[in-house]
Amino acid sequence: MKQRHLRYLFLFFAFLALPALACGFGSDGDDDGPPRNAAMVNVLASSSLEPWLQTAVSEFNASEQETGSGQTIYVQLAIAESGQAVGDIVADPSTASVWIPESDVWVDILADQGLQEFAEDCTSVAESPLVIGMWRPIAEKLGWPGLPLGWLDIGSLAADPSAWSYYSGGEYGDSLRMSHAHPGLSGAGTGTLLAIVQAAQSKTDSVTPDDISQPIVQASVGAFESAVSSFNSNSENLGKTMIERGPGYLGAGVMYESTIVQHGGGELVAIYPLEGTFM
Repeated sequence: MKQRHLRYLFLFFAFLALPALACGFGSDGDDDGPPRNAAMVNVLASSSLEPWLQTAVSEFNASEQETGSGQTIYVQLAIAESGQAVGDIVADPSTASVWIPESDVWVDILADQGLQEFAEDCTSVAESPLVIGMWRPIAEKLGWPGLPLGWLDIGSLAADPSAWSYYSGGEYGDSLRMSHAHPGLSGAGTGTLLAIVQAAQSKTDSVTPDDISQPIVQASVGAFESAVSSFNSNSENLGKTMIERGPGYLGAGVMYESTIVQHGGGELVAIYPLEGTFM
């Protein structure tokens, strides 16, 4: 983190109401933009944090905090999926004073690209588990909430239309249709695939290339992905789209718990996979 940003970044994080990963390198609400000669802090964040951060940034800017030399501190918020952010920061390290990716996996990826600076000063500022968001009536047909469900259960139902028809009562299409975020762009997408790999091998330590090549892993990932009709851009957009289009569009989607809280309205429920998940 650049030292000239350090003091007033602490002021900004005091406004963050929840205990995401903020990594420093050396559009807020309805205000009129930065005052003249403001001390600018550019925050680049994942879309899953946008609703919360828009409020936090707006409140911070309205508070007109100042540096020791009397400059008004002004935060500018930009949104980019973590995979896209890696490319943007590699192309121009000045893109962000603070980067808030979805997990430290992306910090490691950026470090592999030759930029270690963000990894030197990371603080967790929010946490939300990756869950399987499902329409309440479908989840209840599958035994929720009394019956624990996991990644491999969903994969089995996805790969076997007859089992899906039996357990769902035949009311929700001939097969289970799902979506999750793009694994090359979004932390939610990456987390989904890693979670299935770990569930298939009943392990909790880091995934290795050897793990991915195992037949049981290949079969489990293939079964789960057989129900994925398309990748979504991110967890936030997936939750909004499911609510807008209803159960006829998708039966389930992998997203963050915070997305279900924000958009589910009681219609979508969070299934916490019995094998475990990522925060």
